[in-house]
Amino acid sequence: MRDPTFADLFAALVRGWWVIVALALGGGVAAFAAASLMTPLYRSEVTMMPAGGAAQGAGLAALAAQFGGLAGLSGLQLSGPVDRMEALEVLRSRSLALEFIRANDLARELFPDRWDAATRSWIADEGGEPSDAALANRFVTKVCRVSNDNRTGLVTVAMTWRDGAQTARWANSYADLANQTLRRQALERAQSNLAYLNEELDKTQVLDVREAIYRLIEAQMQTKMIATVEPEFAFRVVDSAVVPDPNDVVSPRRGILALVGIAIGGALGVLLAWRLWRGRQARPPSAA
Repeated sequence: MRDPTFADLFAALVRGWWVIVALALGGGVAAFAAASLMTPLYRSEVTMMPAGGAAQGAGLAALAAQFGGLAGLSGLQLSGPVDRMEALEVLRSRSLALEFIRANDLARELFPDRWDAATRSWIADEGGEPSDAALANRFVTKVCRVSNDNRTGLVTVAMTWRDGAQTARWANSYADLANQTLRRQALERAQSNLAYLNEELDKTQVLDVREAIYRLIEAQMQTKMIATVEPEFAFRVVDSAVVPDPNDVVSPRRGILALVGIAIGGALGVLLAWRLWRGRQARPPSAA
């Protein structure tokens, strides 16, 4: 048999057009039906701006450089109310995710296949109770996404889940928890710094050193005050998360999956039409 040409391929497509159309439509319908059976996922986002502390942090850094020996005696951490990079890392951390999971009792939600509702116990054959690492990893990879826009400084926390109302509730609660955690850390650090500075103040009678210590104490008192009275300590919410519309599904995208199904079905149709045409060409002519 001679080598096929483009004319042969065109002839095969023309002759087998019904095969191509049938498989393309079948692929599209099958993909759409499969997408309809999948659990829809929704997404809610809370947009925040890092709050306060930049100017004070810079001033404290300069003060620390001026009196570096004093600040370094016991690892004194001189910082403003909040450091932007530290706040972002806390927001992205698995420790915060795990604290959120425990506070909201989400272990069974994240691993429903391991939980037996009838006996209210973890199924050993399915892996049993998930570890802290497994819980945190699933949460930060499948549910919570934190993004930072370096150009505008905006930080977005997005929650993706099968319940739209929960996504909004979780996103707003997660932002609150991040602020609470950073407030607690700042208060503990400021309290530790104040205790150390007061000890150093009692040890020295050098006027310049005492003046420097007073300035450091004043700065730490200001940090403590801000952390105590400001709910939005590290992040100021500029756009709270809202419940998404029931039709606002982020996954599965039925239209996109249907197009993919049509493309795959059409490609299979082309191959089948070509095979059928080649089969006919290879068939010996019937005797007259």
